[in-house]
Amino acid sequence: SFTRVIGTFTLPHVPDPSSSTGKEASFWVGFDGHRSDHILQAGVDCAIDKSGMVKFTAWTEWSPEKATFNDTTRLDMAAGDQIEVEVNVLEQGTEGSITLLNKSNGKTLTQTMRLQGGVREQAEWIVENHDLALPTSGFVKVPFLNFGTVAFSDCYASTDKGTKMDLSQPSIYRLRPKDINSKVTDVNIVSGRGISGFNVRHL
Repeated sequence: SFTRVIGTFTLPHVPDPSSSTGKEASFWVGFDGHRSDHILQAGVDCAIDKSGMVKFTAWTEWSPEKATFNDTTRLDMAAGDQIEVEVNVLEQGTEGSITLLNKSNGKTLTQTMRLQGGVREQAEWIVENHDLALPTSGFVKVPFLNFGTVAFSDCYASTDKGTKMDLSQPSIYRLRPKDINSKVTDVNIVSGRGISGFNVRHL
Protein backbone atom coordinates (compact mmCIF):
# COMPACT_ATOMS: atom_id res chain seq x y z
CA SER A 1 0.00 0.00 0.00
CA PHE A 2 1.02 3.58 -0.57
CA THR A 3 1.60 5.70 2.54
CA ARG A 4 2.76 9.00 1.05
CA VAL A 5 2.16 10.98 -2.12
CA ILE A 6 3.45 14.44 -2.97
CA GLY A 7 3.33 16.75 -5.96
CA THR A 8 3.49 20.41 -6.94
CA PHE A 9 1.27 22.12 -9.50
CA THR A 10 1.37 25.64 -10.88
CA LEU A 11 -1.94 27.49 -10.73
CA PRO A 12 -2.86 28.30 -14.32
CA HIS A 13 -3.51 31.61 -16.03
CA VAL A 14 -7.04 31.03 -17.36
CA PRO A 15 -7.09 32.08 -21.07
CA ASP A 16 -10.51 33.78 -21.18
CA PRO A 17 -12.18 33.96 -17.76
CA SER A 18 -14.80 36.52 -18.77
CA SER A 19 -16.46 33.94 -21.07
CA SER A 20 -16.19 31.06 -18.58
CA THR A 21 -18.46 32.09 -15.71
CA GLY A 22 -19.76 29.14 -13.71
CA LYS A 23 -17.05 26.78 -14.92
CA GLU A 24 -14.45 25.08 -12.73
CA ALA A 25 -11.42 22.80 -12.78
CA SER A 26 -9.86 20.91 -9.90
CA PHE A 27 -6.21 19.99 -9.37
CA TRP A 28 -5.39 17.46 -6.66
CA VAL A 29 -3.07 14.84 -5.22
CA GLY A 30 -4.14 11.75 -3.28
CA PHE A 31 -4.86 8.02 -3.09
CA ASP A 32 -7.37 5.65 -4.73
CA GLY A 33 -9.42 7.92 -6.99
CA HIS A 34 -9.81 5.42 -9.85
CA ARG A 35 -10.79 2.11 -8.25
CA SER A 36 -12.18 3.04 -4.84
CA ASP A 37 -14.83 5.31 -3.37
CA HIS A 38 -12.61 5.93 -0.34
CA ILE A 39 -10.31 8.70 -1.55
CA LEU A 40 -7.83 10.59 0.63
CA GLN A 41 -7.06 13.73 -1.33
CA ALA A 42 -6.34 17.44 -1.26
CA GLY A 43 -6.06 20.14 -3.87
CA VAL A 44 -7.25 23.43 -5.29
CA ASP A 45 -10.39 24.33 -7.22
CA CYS A 46 -10.15 27.01 -9.91
CA ALA A 47 -13.54 28.66 -10.51
CA ILE A 48 -14.86 31.64 -12.43
CA ASP A 49 -17.43 33.66 -10.49
CA LYS A 50 -20.37 35.64 -11.91
CA SER A 51 -18.22 38.72 -12.44
CA GLY A 52 -15.67 36.79 -14.50
CA MET A 53 -13.02 36.77 -11.76
CA VAL A 54 -10.78 33.73 -11.16
CA LYS A 55 -11.01 32.24 -7.67
CA PHE A 56 -8.72 29.57 -6.19
CA THR A 57 -9.99 27.56 -3.21
CA ALA A 58 -8.00 24.91 -1.30
CA TRP A 59 -9.79 21.78 -0.03
CA THR A 60 -9.18 18.45 1.70
CA GLU A 61 -11.26 15.27 1.67
CA TRP A 62 -11.32 11.67 2.83
CA SER A 63 -14.40 10.46 0.99
CA PRO A 64 -17.12 9.38 1.36
CA GLU A 65 -17.11 12.29 3.83
CA LYS A 66 -17.71 15.69 2.25
CA ALA A 67 -14.78 17.89 1.27
CA THR A 68 -13.65 20.66 3.62
CA PHE A 69 -13.12 23.97 1.83
CA ASN A 70 -10.64 26.31 3.46
CA ASP A 71 -10.43 30.07 3.80
CA THR A 72 -8.75 31.33 0.62
CA THR A 73 -6.64 33.80 2.62
CA ARG A 74 -4.82 30.91 4.34
CA LEU A 75 -2.71 30.26 1.24
CA ASP A 76 -3.26 33.62 -0.52
CA MET A 77 -3.21 31.98 -3.95
CA ALA A 78 -2.89 33.62 -7.37
CA ALA A 79 -2.26 32.45 -10.93
CA GLY A 80 1.36 31.38 -11.34
CA ASP A 81 1.78 30.27 -7.71
CA GLN A 82 3.28 26.83 -7.09
CA ILE A 83 1.19 24.71 -4.71
CA GLU A 84 2.79 21.65 -3.11
CA VAL A 85 0.38 19.00 -1.79
CA GLU A 86 1.60 16.22 0.50
CA VAL A 87 -0.69 13.43 1.71
CA ASN A 88 0.44 10.89 4.33
CA VAL A 89 -1.24 7.94 6.05
CA LEU A 90 -0.25 7.61 9.70
CA GLU A 91 -0.65 5.17 12.61
CA GLN A 92 -1.12 1.94 10.66
CA GLY A 93 -3.67 3.48 8.33
CA THR A 94 -6.03 4.97 10.91
CA GLU A 95 -5.12 8.61 10.36
CA GLY A 96 -4.24 10.87 7.44
CA SER A 97 -2.15 14.02 7.40
CA ILE A 98 -2.39 16.64 4.64
CA THR A 99 -0.18 19.67 4.01
CA LEU A 100 -0.67 22.29 1.33
CA LEU A 101 2.20 24.72 0.84
CA ASN A 102 2.16 27.79 -1.37
CA LYS A 103 5.82 27.68 -2.40
CA SER A 104 5.50 31.14 -3.94
CA ASN A 105 4.79 32.90 -0.62
CA GLY A 106 5.57 30.29 2.07
CA LYS A 107 2.03 30.03 3.47
CA THR A 108 0.86 26.59 4.58
CA LEU A 109 -2.32 24.75 5.51
CA THR A 110 -2.28 21.46 7.44
CA GLN A 111 -5.02 19.04 8.48
CA THR A 112 -5.23 15.67 10.21
CA MET A 113 -8.10 13.34 9.27
CA ARG A 114 -9.43 10.09 10.72
CA LEU A 115 -9.58 6.92 8.61
CA GLN A 116 -12.57 6.54 6.28
CA GLY A 117 -11.33 3.37 4.57
CA GLY A 118 -9.46 2.66 1.35
CA VAL A 119 -6.71 0.30 0.28
CA ARG A 120 -4.32 2.90 -1.17
CA GLU A 121 -3.45 0.81 -4.23
CA GLN A 122 -2.90 3.91 -6.35
CA ALA A 123 -1.17 7.26 -5.88
CA GLU A 124 -2.73 9.90 -8.10
CA TRP A 125 -2.15 13.37 -9.51
CA ILE A 126 -5.38 14.62 -11.04
CA VAL A 127 -6.93 17.36 -13.18
CA GLU A 128 -10.71 17.07 -13.46
CA ASN A 129 -14.11 18.68 -13.32
CA HIS A 130 -15.59 17.67 -9.99
CA ASP A 131 -19.09 16.63 -8.91
CA LEU A 132 -21.58 19.02 -7.34
CA ALA A 133 -24.20 17.66 -4.91
CA LEU A 134 -27.70 19.00 -5.60
CA PRO A 135 -30.51 18.60 -3.02
CA THR A 136 -33.05 17.14 -5.46
CA SER A 137 -31.12 15.56 -8.34
CA GLY A 138 -28.03 14.03 -6.73
CA PHE A 139 -24.54 14.61 -8.18
CA VAL A 140 -23.87 16.49 -11.41
CA LYS A 141 -20.64 17.44 -13.12
CA VAL A 142 -19.64 21.10 -12.87
CA PRO A 143 -18.99 22.59 -16.36
CA PHE A 144 -15.31 22.05 -17.13
CA LEU A 145 -13.16 25.16 -17.26
CA ASN A 146 -10.69 25.77 -20.08
CA PHE A 147 -7.71 26.31 -17.77
CA GLY A 148 -5.15 26.41 -20.56
CA THR A 149 -2.20 24.35 -19.29
CA VAL A 150 -1.30 23.23 -15.78
CA ALA A 151 2.14 21.83 -14.94
CA PHE A 152 2.80 19.23 -12.21
CA SER A 153 6.33 18.67 -10.89
CA ASP A 154 8.16 16.75 -8.14
CA CYS A 155 5.56 13.95 -8.22
CA TYR A 156 6.59 11.05 -6.00
CA ALA A 157 4.93 8.35 -3.91
CA SER A 158 6.18 5.99 -1.18
CA THR A 159 4.91 2.57 -0.09
CA ASP A 160 4.69 0.91 3.32
CA LYS A 161 7.81 -1.05 2.29
CA GLY A 162 9.82 2.16 1.95
CA THR A 163 9.91 2.10 -1.86
CA LYS A 164 9.92 5.52 -3.52
CA MET A 165 8.28 5.75 -6.94
CA ASP A 166 8.19 8.41 -9.65
CA LEU A 167 6.33 8.85 -12.94
CA SER A 168 8.68 6.77 -15.07
CA GLN A 169 5.93 4.15 -15.63
CA PRO A 170 2.59 5.90 -15.08
CA SER A 171 -0.95 4.87 -15.98
CA ILE A 172 -2.67 7.78 -17.73
CA TYR A 173 -6.44 8.26 -17.68
CA ARG A 174 -7.63 11.08 -19.94
CA LEU A 175 -10.82 12.94 -19.20
CA ARG A 176 -13.62 12.38 -21.71
CA PRO A 177 -17.34 13.00 -21.05
CA LYS A 178 -19.68 10.13 -21.93
CA ASP A 179 -21.38 12.09 -24.71
CA ILE A 180 -18.15 13.27 -26.38
CA ASN A 181 -15.95 10.96 -28.47
CA SER A 182 -12.90 13.23 -28.64
CA LYS A 183 -10.40 13.95 -25.86
CA VAL A 184 -10.87 16.98 -23.64
CA THR A 185 -7.33 17.12 -22.27
CA ASP A 186 -3.87 16.06 -23.39
CA VAL A 187 -1.10 14.80 -21.07
CA ASN A 188 2.66 15.05 -21.55
CA ILE A 189 4.83 13.15 -19.04
CA VAL A 190 8.17 14.73 -18.12
CA SER A 191 10.30 12.12 -16.34
CA GLY A 192 13.94 11.09 -15.98
CA ARG A 193 17.22 12.49 -14.69
CA GLY A 194 15.69 13.56 -11.39
CA ILE A 195 12.53 14.99 -13.00
CA SER A 196 9.09 13.53 -12.29
CA GLY A 197 6.15 15.56 -13.57
CA PHE A 198 3.68 16.18 -16.36
CA ASN A 199 1.73 18.87 -18.18
CA VAL A 200 -2.02 18.80 -18.78
CA ARG A 201 -3.43 20.90 -21.63
CA HIS A 202 -7.09 21.64 -22.19
CA LEU A 203 -7.96 21.02 -25.84
